[in-house]
Amino acid sequence: MNTVPPREGHDHRLLESQLRLQTILNLSPVGIGITRLSDGVIEDCNESFLELLGYSRSEVIGRTSRELNAWADPEGRAQVFERLVRGEGIREMASRIRRRDGEIRHIRFSAATTRMAGENYLIGTMRDVTTEFRAERDRIAAEKAPSARACHFAGHRFSPRSRFALHVRFQPENPAGKQRMHRSSCRRPV
Repeated sequence: MNTVPPREGHDHRLLESQLRLQTILNLSPVGIGITRLSDGVIEDCNESFLELLGYSRSEVIGRTSRELNAWADPEGRAQVFERLVRGEGIREMASRIRRRDGEIRHIRFSAATTRMAGENYLIGTMRDVTTEFRAERDRIAAEKAPSARACHFAGHRFSPRSRFALHVRFQPENPAGKQRMHRSSCRRPV
């Protein structure tokens, strides 16, 4: 735990504030980076930022995202910097980054500018949404597949993966009137 030795005055409060912010930065599960806006040099970042990109701190600090080839869509990087130079903030912009090993990750990027020590900086966050992106892509693909069509029986709609849809098959000779449907196609009674 970061602690500040007891002291009095403005310097002590400033130091406490800096330690508090540094702790928040380091604990965040979201990648956070501080970049000089004039030349794009990364001046600071948290561990989540490094893990997301697959680099060590010494490989990132003092370099630009362009040098790291971190943006999978270079035009997206250019748009980000143009918007920030105009004073616009960015909130949850969908984008893609390239890790050191070449893997493409889907992110939500947010950023704003601030002025520190006479210099303009970009403070940006990257939230990895690759798992959610892939799950949504797979869900959409499954819905388009023929076996994913909904089953209709007696005025009710059933999921193709429900027990009913997988096991019920129409049998007219069944005296109890039970109906069963083929597993391969639950759209029509057989």
